[in-house]
Amino acid sequence: MMNLTTDENKGHYHPTGYVHPNAKPLKSCLSNSNLSSMNRTMTEPNLSGMTKMRRNISFHRVEIREYERAVGVHPVSSGCHSLTLGWEYNPELTVLDFELYEEDRMKRSKGYKVSAVPDIERGRLLRYEADATKEELQEAKREIRVTRDQRRRTNQLLQHKQREKLEESLQSAKRKIRRFVTGTSKEKEEEKLWRSAEKSLKNCLSREDVSASSSSGPIPSMCESLESESNETEESTTATSNTELSSSLPAEDQSGGDDWEFSYTTETSLSGT
Repeated sequence: MMNLTTDENKGHYHPTGYVHPNAKPLKSCLSNSNLSSMNRTMTEPNLSGMTKMRRNISFHRVEIREYERAVGVHPVSSGCHSLTLGWEYNPELTVLDFELYEEDRMKRSKGYKVSAVPDIERGRLLRYEADATKEELQEAKREIRVTRDQRRRTNQLLQHKQREKLEESLQSAKRKIRRFVTGTSKEKEEEKLWRSAEKSLKNCLSREDVSASSSSGPIPSMCESLESESNETEESTTATSNTELSSSLPAEDQSGGDDWEFSYTTETSLSGT
C-alpha cells in the first residue's frame, strides 16, 4: 500500500513518503489538450465504418380527385353567393403522367391569369350544378351577412382599442415631458391635480346652492299669479253661465188680433260683485 506524505512547508505530495526540501511539485502528464482529445474520442462515435445513405424522391404520376360543389358561407366572397367543396367526390380518379402534367402546367401558366368567378356565375353553378335550393341560398346569404357584421364589429373594436392605447401613450409621453421641463415630480403633479379637482367640485356645489336659492324666490309670486288667473277664469265662466236668454209669450192684444209680441229679457249676474 502506498502512503502519501505532505510537505507542510510546500504542500507537495510524494509517493515514497520522503519529501526533499528543494523538491518541485509534480506536473501532470495529461495536459488540457490531451484531456479534451480523449473526451472527444470517448464521446464521439466512429463513423468511418458507416456508409452515407442517399435520399432520393421521385414522382411518377398525378392522381386527381374531383369533389362536388356546395353552398359556402365565406364572408369575404364578393356578392351574395359563395362556392365551396362538399364531402362527396367521384371515386374514379384521373391519372396523369407527372412529366406530361408539369409540361402542360407550365404551358398554361405562361399566359393564364387566375380571376375570381363573378357572383352571377357562382349563383348559376350553385343552382344548376350543385342543385342548391332557394331556401339553402337564402340561409347562406343570411349567415354571410351575420359573419360580415361580426367581423366589422371586431375590427372596429380592435381599432378603437389601438387608438386608446396610442392616446394613452401620447398622454403619458406629454406628462413625462412636462415634468422634465418644469422640474416637478410625479407626486407633486398628482397633488396639483387633486387640488384642482377639489376646487372645481367646490365651485360646482356653490353654483348649485346659488341656483337653488334664486329659484326658491319667484315660486310664490308665480303661484299667486296663477291663482289670480284661475279666479278670473272662474268669474268669467260664472258670468257666461248665468246669462240666460228668456222668451215669454204675453196675452192677446185688446184688439183681438193674432199677433204675438216677443220680449227678450237678459239677466246678468256677476258673482263676487
